[in-house]
Amino acid sequence: MLSIRLPPLRERGRDTEVLAQHFINRLATELGVMPLALDKSEILRLQDYAWPGNVRELKNVIERALLLRGHAQSMPDRYAAKAQQRGDSR
Repeated sequence: MLSIRLPPLRERGRDTEVLAQHFINRLATELGVMPLALDKSEILRLQDYAWPGNVRELKNVIERALLLRGHAQSMPDRYAAKAQQRGDSR
């Protein structure tokens, strides 16, 4: 048997940006909405979050942001706030 260790998303900081952009493009097409444009500060906020739900949580957050765009708090702000509450920072 071959065992492959995949590190959690929180240990693959730069992958967060690539995966977020992939989910934005794919889900925007599926949902028939315009893709989000993440600026550098939003990318850093996503990278600073610990992602306990791993890649699945990131996908769900992107989907929710696309659906709720323009409502209440933005996706990166919500997750930055959670990271700050736990004391996580880079």
